[in-house]
Amino acid sequence: TRLPQLPRHTGPRREIWAVAMVRDEVDVIEHAIRHTLAQGIDHILIADNGSTDGTIDLLQSLALEDSRIHVARDTEPGYYQAEKMTYLSHVAWRAGAAWVLPFDADEFFFARGRSIADFLRSTSASTVYAAFHHMTPTEAGGLTSTTEFLLDSTPDAVGKVAVRAHPLLVLVKGNHDARRVGTAGHGLFLAHAIYRSPEQIARKVRQGRAAEELVRIANPLRGDHWTAGAALDDAQVAQVWDNLVHGRSDDRLRFRRVGPLVSVTPLSWQTWDPDGSVDRARDNVIEGSP
Repeated sequence: TRLPQLPRHTGPRREIWAVAMVRDEVDVIEHAIRHTLAQGIDHILIADNGSTDGTIDLLQSLALEDSRIHVARDTEPGYYQAEKMTYLSHVAWRAGAAWVLPFDADEFFFARGRSIADFLRSTSASTVYAAFHHMTPTEAGGLTSTTEFLLDSTPDAVGKVAVRAHPLLVLVKGNHDARRVGTAGHGLFLAHAIYRSPEQIARKVRQGRAAEELVRIANPLRGDHWTAGAALDDAQVAQVWDNLVHGRSDDRLRFRRVGPLVSVTPLSWQTWDPDGSVDRARDNVIEGSP
């Protein structure tokens, strides 16, 4: 990985750094970066893993526009995701990070009623788990702040993390957990724009499968959704997409919605669920349970 020139750390650690590794995410990455910075994050260190769709050019343009954005170049094609994200977290620590927020290009972190930065600076926990809500747009096309998504009000069981920086910190594959001493807490939320068009679905699963093939011996726990998805032809991917935009699950991607689904525009949110629609959907289910 070729790192950019990073700020020199002096004095107490107070900064919050977001770190990411991306590949071919030109349709969503600018939205994720701008959202993350608007949450009070001090710096973003983002490594491009050989993008060919214009992502790297966009990242470099954003970095020229905003000195808080730092772009690295990652030339290793194998899916050593946990190792790479751990390395970026250590680099952020050396640059002065007190907290690390690991994120993917399609992930939008929130706190309830305040910014991510305000939340992290007020918690006593060392690791904070985020409720992980998958969402898909109701139609293909360019994303904007008003794009409508169907968001699953029931979070995925695995979750995601934000963690206090440390030179011995280890991030788990997918940023679903962290190995670190200290207490754990909750209170963050994440809207995950996992699938956004038929073309993006095909690219995501095929690239993911190919990257995992390169580390089969080192990483026997493979991504089942990538394996299943990569076996689909273009016509089948189109069928999958039709299911997703109409709120249905599709086992061919191991993508199962629990519900209730809520129609929301989270790319315009500053805080989690500002109008309470996600909470109301969950509360109605709980109240209606036998």
